[in-house]
Amino acid sequence: MNKKILIIIGMAVIGLGVGTVIGLQHIKNTEITSASQQDQKQLLESKIKELQKEQQKQTDEIWEKERQAGCSVASSPNCEEIPQILAVLKGKEDLISADWQNQNEGFSTIEYTSKKNDVFIFFIPASRANDTEAIGRIKQALDEGGKYEADSNMTYFEDTCRYGDQIKKRQEILASNETCQKLKEERQKLHDDFSKQMNDYRRQLDLLNARPEADQQKAMEAIRQFREKPGLELAYIKTYPQPTKFGIGKIVSQGENSTQTEIPEGYSVPVEIYQEKEPIGGGCEVYEYEIDVETNKIVEIRIVYPAEYDQYELSQEEQAKCGKTDEFLYRPLYTDVQLQEIAMNFLKKHVANFDEIKGEFVYRPSEANSQNIVAKRFWRWTGKKPEVPEGWMVDTPPVINLLLASSGEIIQYGDNTDSFRIIEKINQ
Repeated sequence: MNKKILIIIGMAVIGLGVGTVIGLQHIKNTEITSASQQDQKQLLESKIKELQKEQQKQTDEIWEKERQAGCSVASSPNCEEIPQILAVLKGKEDLISADWQNQNEGFSTIEYTSKKNDVFIFFIPASRANDTEAIGRIKQALDEGGKYEADSNMTYFEDTCRYGDQIKKRQEILASNETCQKLKEERQKLHDDFSKQMNDYRRQLDLLNARPEADQQKAMEAIRQFREKPGLELAYIKTYPQPTKFGIGKIVSQGENSTQTEIPEGYSVPVEIYQEKEPIGGGCEVYEYEIDVETNKIVEIRIVYPAEYDQYELSQEEQAKCGKTDEFLYRPLYTDVQLQEIAMNFLKKHVANFDEIKGEFVYRPSEANSQNIVAKRFWRWTGKKPEVPEGWMVDTPPVINLLLASSGEIIQYGDNTDSFRIIEKINQ
């Protein structure tokens, strides 16, 4: 899968590095194996927190050196102070809130047909009517299609904070200032060294949290049955306290524009992560699975690079190898009718109440004509957010989605509906 744009932005924004010797020796390496399991967990968690605190301290010191050397980039304008340009799929104009329309009285609208033949309506505040650069950025994002494929009910706005402009300016400074370049490398070294130590402790912590091997074998057998591949080779990766799409939390703080939540101990829905050992189509990427540890039910399937694989620096030979994944996913090419049948058969087999909700699945193509090597098809069912007691919040509603390549192969599948059983515990 092509992640180059996200990778470039992510690396440029993060850009952590350091080239000095780090004084980590003061963090005492206490013997962990002699303690009880609970004590071991607490000890490992405390060590991770110590390392995070020390990393932040040393990183802040380097940032201050960069500021003094003139390496920093001026901060971007406050997004909240600039009226946003919104875009929605035609026919879904009601997604634009009444508050936005009242606050931007005198706004205009234009219609735009993307390169994927999807029609959007732009809502443009009067003060932004001549901002052709921002409108152009929105059009480019919609032409690429990635955002609205993930959620057809999403509204879009251009990046007012202009992270792209900051990245460009930052690169210019690094190219012309040797001191800034060295400080960047220093932060990267700092980040790498601390990450290595923290990852070692996290692996030890994960082994303490992991289920016995016999239970993991049951989870892997559930994956094989789901995929109808008895000989599928799988590897356990780690345990998470909740699924990726888990959207229930207890409110910790609430401001005018944001709400912070946490999942208290005892209220998690832990999942195990497994990866297939064989790369997809002989390429680089593999299928990864999230498994609910209480039910051994698949919560999500996705395509990822293996944990040990560095997708940021690929040789030409490796890039050619990685291309085999796409060749496998997008050939042969099926028609809309064929893909619809594949999707419905899949969902009927794996969604318990499919007959009740099948008419509620929203369908979106990424291309008007599926006879295209990069075309994808997306089906999504969204349930109603359940009620929770005061002090709790549901951020992500019940969702079942399926993303298929043009060949009918799975790119992503998710079903978070079972995770909402935790509400019964919250209500008690």
